[in-house]
Amino acid sequence: MIIERPRADAASKKEKIILTGGTEGIGRAIASELCHNNHEVVICARTQEKLEEMKYSNTLEAYQLDLNDTDKIDDFIKQGTARMNGLSLLILNAAVSGIRESKDYTYSVDCAAQKKLVESSADLLRDSKGRIVFITSPQASQYIEGHEQYGHAKKEIEDWLQEFSEQDQNKNIHVFSVNPGQVDTRMNEEAINYGIPAIKERSLRAKNEGKFRDPKIVGRIIAKMSLSGRKYNPKTDQYDIPIKNDEIVCLSDENIEMEKMEQVYSKLLDLARPFYEKGRVYDLDQINWMIKQINLYADKLGLDKKILMPLAILHDIGYAFVPSNNPDIKSQEIKRIHLTEGVKAAKKILEEINYDPGLSKQILYFISVHDNWVFNDDEPYQKSKLLAFFNDLDFLFSMTDFQSFKYHGESMGRPVEEMYDFWRNDEKLVRRPFCCPETAALFEELMAARKREVDALK
Repeated sequence: MIIERPRADAASKKEKIILTGGTEGIGRAIASELCHNNHEVVICARTQEKLEEMKYSNTLEAYQLDLNDTDKIDDFIKQGTARMNGLSLLILNAAVSGIRESKDYTYSVDCAAQKKLVESSADLLRDSKGRIVFITSPQASQYIEGHEQYGHAKKEIEDWLQEFSEQDQNKNIHVFSVNPGQVDTRMNEEAINYGIPAIKERSLRAKNEGKFRDPKIVGRIIAKMSLSGRKYNPKTDQYDIPIKNDEIVCLSDENIEMEKMEQVYSKLLDLARPFYEKGRVYDLDQINWMIKQINLYADKLGLDKKILMPLAILHDIGYAFVPSNNPDIKSQEIKRIHLTEGVKAAKKILEEINYDPGLSKQILYFISVHDNWVFNDDEPYQKSKLLAFFNDLDFLFSMTDFQSFKYHGESMGRPVEEMYDFWRNDEKLVRRPFCCPETAALFEELMAARKREVDALK
């Protein structure tokens, strides 16, 4: 997760998307994420009242349609795709539980309508080399008494889509399914309130045990995968594993937790941003670069990202209280103000979002001492591998590109031509050697690039 970058999952081009069941639960969250990334979205729902609630984006168009009326699906696809002048992504999310609906109605919506939507969209998706994403269910492989019709329909569509994608004419359409697990949606509320005893007991127990997933988080994940065609990689915390054709992607607890924390970190940044806007010219760039490195190396090094991420986001907000947008990074007086005021501001931010008190205590301590090297105090880095790694990153950012090289030199009154030799002889390399081979190698790589640029000035 990199907070300020264009999201890796949000394709650079504007996608043209039809999403069914986009007014509540998972579908509403998918629609919100797609519109947030400025994609064109057409949704449908049974009631006009729900559609009215969705008029929050000029990139979203909503149509009233009961998918049971399968003879109206062709017109829906034609109207929606005409508005967007094409179609590149079809997300099949709408379904009914079958708990309160008849078997015929359930089959019509959950099965017949899904096939009709695909068939009506197929030519456009072939032309665009587009994608079909089907939201399936654990019940497609494990039927539940009293809920069989829903499970049978999900399984039938999984199998039907596999046959569809294997046809030669559809080889260039990427098709996959997503199993979101148990999600806190209206469908599960129906199971609790109206299901037969076995269903009611199962759903109520899952809810009481906290096993229901947040539909907003699930929808966000599905939107990311739908746009990119890639799934979550726990080794990198990125969506960088290509999804195979006909694959059924089961959302993992790790993926859910990552997205939960991303929301927390985004809130932290929102609260920290006003301080950085008053601080140094490169602070937000530094946060993004550090977060990328944390994602790459923290797990491998056994470091706690729930401490490292907030530390990266909040550590330099104290520069808002320093009267310069590029102060001397080696000045004890400036560092003292920066550290003292930064801890105070960070404490308020962490309290505002109710961050874990135990973690907050550690984060605030690290903020208070992260620049103690300037006072000739290296003990905090020697006692904590996490802080040593953080110090490596804090140091390395100064050489990530030529502009950063230049800014840091200017802060100390040094021309950029001197900065290569300056950093090669910095006290850090003797007093606080790099804590791991990864940061040591990164230093050599970055310095080699900066040397070429500095030499070109001569």
